[in-house]
This record gives sequence, C-alpha cells and structure tokens, in this order.
Amino acid sequence: MKSQNKPTMKKYIIGIFALSLFAFTGIQAQTVDEIIKKHIDAHGGEAAWGKIDNMKITGLFTSFSEVYDFSEIITADGKFYSEHHLGQHPVTEGTNGEVIWRFDPWLSQSPIPANPAEAHTIIQKSEFCTPFYKYKERGFSVSYEGKEKMDGKEVFKLVLDRGNGITENWYLDTKTYLEYYAEGQWLDFGYPSPAEYFFEDFRKVGDIIIPFYYERMFGIRHRVTEIEEVEFNVEVEEKIFELPKSKEIQKLGFLVGDWNVAVQALSRRGGFVTTDSTTSVITYTPNKNLLTEDITYAVGATVNRINSWTYHDESQQYRVASFNDYYSVMNMFQGDFAGDSLVVSNEKIRYSEEQPQRSTRFVYKNITDNGFLVELHLSMDGGETWITRQKFTYTRQD
Repeated sequence: MKSQNKPTMKKYIIGIFALSLFAFTGIQAQTVDEIIKKHIDAHGGEAAWGKIDNMKITGLFTSFSEVYDFSEIITADGKFYSEHHLGQHPVTEGTNGEVIWRFDPWLSQSPIPANPAEAHTIIQKSEFCTPFYKYKERGFSVSYEGKEKMDGKEVFKLVLDRGNGITENWYLDTKTYLEYYAEGQWLDFGYPSPAEYFFEDFRKVGDIIIPFYYERMFGIRHRVTEIEEVEFNVEVEEKIFELPKSKEIQKLGFLVGDWNVAVQALSRRGGFVTTDSTTSVITYTPNKNLLTEDITYAVGATVNRINSWTYHDESQQYRVASFNDYYSVMNMFQGDFAGDSLVVSNEKIRYSEEQPQRSTRFVYKNITDNGFLVELHLSMDGGETWITRQKFTYTRQD
C-alpha cells in the first residue's frame, strides 16, 4: 500500500518545472535590467543625467529636401519645446508635461492640442537620454529577445512596450550598448506611420554621450537631424512649454485681469448716470483660445452676464457669446478691430429669414494697460443709426 504522503513523480516534475520557470524568469528580468543599465552607462550614467535639469539642442534638420536650423529644449521633468521646419513651413510644438500641442501650418492656422499620433511623436522627442531611462517609472516594460546580426554587427534586441498599445523594437550594439537601430511609430501629416530610426556619430558632451546624427524613415519620408551644439541647464521661460494663444486671441490680452467696473446708463434726460460699481475677472481659459468673464451689475434690474471671446478663422471675425441671465438667453456677436477699438455686433447674425430691426453693438475702446471702456450701442433701424445706452469703465485693480 502506497503512503498517502509520498509525492508522485508527476508532482516532482511539476515542481521542478515551476522552479525552472521561476529561475528563468528571474534570469530574463536580470538580463534585461543589466543590458539597460549598461545602455544608460554608455550614455554617461544615471548620476550624470541626474545633474541635468534641461538641455538646449541646436543644429540642422532636413525634410522634403529642405535644410533649416532647428532648436529644441528638453527638460528632465518631461517638458519640451521645438522650433523646426517641415519643408519651407516653420513648425513649433511642445508640452508642459500635461498638455501636448503643435502648430503645423500644413494642418492648422494656429497652435492646437496634438492628436494621439502627434502626441506620441512629441513624447518621443521629449524623452531624456533614451526611452529606457527610468522606463519603469514611466509605466513602460521591456523584454529581451536575444541577439541578432544587423549589417554585420551583433545587436541586442529589446522590445519596448509603452503601455499605450504601442511597442517598439530597439537594437543595441553588443559592444558599446548604444542604440544602433529601432522600429517604431512616427508621424506623417497628422497620421501614424511605421518608421525606422538610425543612430550615428555618438559624442561626449560634458559627462554624457548622445548621437549627433540620426535619421527617421517612414513611408516615402526621410528626416535627418544633425546636432551642432548642446547646452545644459539654460535659463528657460516656463511659458514656452504652454499651448500658445493664437495671434488674434493675443490681441485680446488687454481684457485679461481683475477689474473694478463703473456702470453707467443713459437717463431719460439724455445724460449718463452711474447705476453700479462692481468687479469682474476676465481670464484665458487654460490651453484654449478662449477668454471668459462672469459679471453681475445693476442697471435698474440686476443683470448677470457670462461672456466668452474667441476667434473664427474661416470668417476672420472675433465672436463673443454673451449669456444674459435676466432674459435667460444667449446672444452671439461678431466683428473685428476698427483702428484701436474692437467692435462686435449682432446686426448680421440671423436666427430666422427675417431681417432684425433691433441690433446691439459692443465697442471696446480707450484701451490702455490700466483699463478700457465698453460701450453698449442699440439700433432700432437695422444698424443704420446707433445710440449709446450703457457704458462700462474697467479699471485694473491694484
């Protein structure tokens, strides 16, 4: 009779297999970490990179057979800013670590938030050292797929999983542990495209080593980056990493601030009387070409207005959406600068086929660094004549 406590041969085999698998997994992970450590050491080492807050890189960038200067700033905490050309068109792009944006005249008339393919490319450009630097902290994972021969050179093959559904194949020189070639995803006119990366001309700058020449090939495209100078820990204005306002919205910068507002209304005797003294705050909406205001004032009745200013590229007109709480209605106004004044009205805004006879116009005038005047004009003849009905004098708070 067999003892109930005696393990069977099957259990021994399963146990040995489990231990072997555990041991293999440990060796595999150790091998990956060892290769990556030597890779980072080949770039100067983590301690050397830890002393760098930012890098300013300048040189030449080739695209569509056009060669132009380029400049970019990369920070240790994930911020990035770049100026370069695609063909003959200047392109700027960047990220503050949260919002990723791009201004490519091929695709847009002003800076806009990046789409997923654009964001992925900009993230790659913003990487400090290499994508393997502190990769675990960024939520990446790496597997080692063994050694291969490439162009007569022995290379390690590493598969980088970025955790967003995108994986890349990286090939490191087994002698230098520096990157030689990679396969990933790049960008072609706003769309993702499989790409090949080539790295050459590694040079020591200070205590670190980086490639001074690299190429990216995708589809029929060919991009070449040639670095000429690298500077460390330069003075940087943080605002360059923020999504820039369009030049049209920047012209509305005079509106932004904390304000004291004196309110006047036209009296029956034809003069203006002060009806209220209130306050207002006008702000840029973060990462959008939009300004907003929420103001409450009295002109007989108490009125709350929520105003939003933006710019419509197609019509090349400013648009103001104004919610009037007294009437519980949203009105739209549009217009442009006339000299030094911004004039917007609803006389050409149609909500039906009928021509409206009653129109309202807002004129922003007497603009200085410390304030401005807003006049509300009313027309009862379709915009032929206008009467000033209310005045709002904005004075910047100390």
